[in-house]
Amino acid sequence: MQSKIFQNPFLSYRQNVMDHIHKHLDQGGFLAAVFCEFTPCEIVHAAGGWSVGMCGGCHETTAIAERELPASLCPLIKSSYGYHLARNNEYMELASLVIGETTCDGKKKMFERLGETRRTHILELPQKVADPDAHRHWYTELQKLKNSVEKISQRSISNEDLHHEIIHSNTLRRNRLKLFNVLQNTEKNISIQSIMRWNVPISGMITTEEHTRLTNAACAEIEKLTAQNPRRPRVLITGVPLTNTAVLDWIEAEGGYVVAMENCTGLKPYLRTIDENDPDPLHALAEYHIDIPCSVSTPNTQRINDLQFIKTTFSPDVVIEIIWHGCLTYDVESFFVRRWAETQGLPYLKLHLDFSPAQEQAVRTRIAALLEMAR
Repeated sequence: MQSKIFQNPFLSYRQNVMDHIHKHLDQGGFLAAVFCEFTPCEIVHAAGGWSVGMCGGCHETTAIAERELPASLCPLIKSSYGYHLARNNEYMELASLVIGETTCDGKKKMFERLGETRRTHILELPQKVADPDAHRHWYTELQKLKNSVEKISQRSISNEDLHHEIIHSNTLRRNRLKLFNVLQNTEKNISIQSIMRWNVPISGMITTEEHTRLTNAACAEIEKLTAQNPRRPRVLITGVPLTNTAVLDWIEAEGGYVVAMENCTGLKPYLRTIDENDPDPLHALAEYHIDIPCSVSTPNTQRINDLQFIKTTFSPDVVIEIIWHGCLTYDVESFFVRRWAETQGLPYLKLHLDFSPAQEQAVRTRIAALLEMAR
């Protein structure tokens, strides 16, 4: 029996995104380029702006960046900087502000280069996130960002504005988590890539009501699809943000079924919500964002807690950890992830990758061996 062809309810937003952006700019809005989940985009939206994630995943722009950056640097950073050098990314060229953060030394120095020709605001992220002083410092950093955004937008941001955006972003987080849950519970004939592509690429351009309507429509479409037969090994992805998603195609080509991704481009931003009852919404934003379990934090015990929750909820058969070449913090932290996987009886594979297509066959061979263990 042939599977019903999936109809993506979000497709019109993705196809017409540049039209939406130009209309937004013509009406006095602005665009901010962001690079990390630690950036509270709610502040940008509260001032009438939209935000776009600018972490690169393109192999071609990594080569361009190597004219100025070390070849040994993380490919995500090189690809992002390559967009800047080539001036070939419309989102970045239309952005009035680049918001960076000190999550890793490579990005931090890359932002210095961007700041020579682009208006840039850097958030200094504390790394001992359990320290009360770190929370106070981070709150101050968000106040500085709020001031910068108000200057660009020439608009004051009220507590009411921030509270409205917190409710909006919480709804989008719940919707996104709902999509992941519907996908993994049904094991339908659909790729994890499809769920990733549902997300509207420009944060702020869609209303709460419209996002909820489209999410419900997407879930209904999934329910109409036929289930896979026979059952495929269920894969949990962890590690770095997958700005280049070729490895997901390789996993599925070898017969794996990606049911959950713990990383920043997966479930990590959606497992918690922002406190909507805090009388100081900026404080609520600070408390939410500083608690995102990134490998830059020390100690990063919440990541293992999240993995345990995801394991219980999504029932994976194997764990695949992705490390971009040059990402030392995730590489070191993989020791704890492997140890956790072993205590859960889950076969574990760590893959060091860049964005080059030349690595495909060797990587697929290793993936196939892992999936055979699960079978």
